[in-house]
Amino acid sequence: MVIILAPAKTMIQIPAEYKTEPLYMTEARTINSCLARLTATELATLMKINDRLAAQNLERNHQWSRPQFQKEAVPALLSYSGEMYKSINPTDFNAEDMDFVQTHVRLLSGLYGILRPMDAILPYRLEMACNIRVGESKNLYAYWSQKITRQLVADLNQRQNQSDAGPPFLLNLASTEYFKCVKQKDLGFPILTINFKEHHKNSFKTVSVFSKQARGLMTRFIIKNRITQKEALKTFTQDGYRFNEMLSAPEEWIFTRSSV
Repeated sequence: MVIILAPAKTMIQIPAEYKTEPLYMTEARTINSCLARLTATELATLMKINDRLAAQNLERNHQWSRPQFQKEAVPALLSYSGEMYKSINPTDFNAEDMDFVQTHVRLLSGLYGILRPMDAILPYRLEMACNIRVGESKNLYAYWSQKITRQLVADLNQRQNQSDAGPPFLLNLASTEYFKCVKQKDLGFPILTINFKEHHKNSFKTVSVFSKQARGLMTRFIIKNRITQKEALKTFTQDGYRFNEMLSAPEEWIFTRSSV
């Protein structure tokens, strides 16, 4: 099993002794060079952000460099601080947890493409849906999709040789925006998407903030319990969620709970 997650807009920096280098640093430098040519006003328009955030990211884009990476970059899993990552809560992971997450989890990114959890990154802001041209690619989806899919195929092929892990599959816990980066027809492996819904007034609905928290809880559950087989995912019961067989389909499992 390989799990894909979306990044978060909010970031912090928690230093760590062990870190790895992102697989697509050359591509990230290319994208950053495109961003560095934009003014604060252009960044605000492109990213739909206020002037303060635009100024912050203008500075980030201009300071992005190899020396800065060596001094200040920290692992991606310890950099994102949105609702999902708060629920993952990696600050209490032991060495075995970190080994497992490095092997089984991949983080998708508009700037870095695809990250292993311990890949070192600098603070940035760039959503995959940002309409920025990179070279001959009309947007980030066009730039990254083939590279991301190829890397996921390589990661899943590595899992193929682990007899105790069950048949390899891609577990999609990413948002729709980021899952669109995966060329599903080219993957060659099964994909299971998990979604979370709240039961309220005789219907089930998705609440964004709760879904983000639940994705993080599911990820933490997988890591702490070393889950690699699909059926074991149904035992997830954190925060009142339960597998809902009636709402689920073979390629999409739904977990529901009563309104909180």
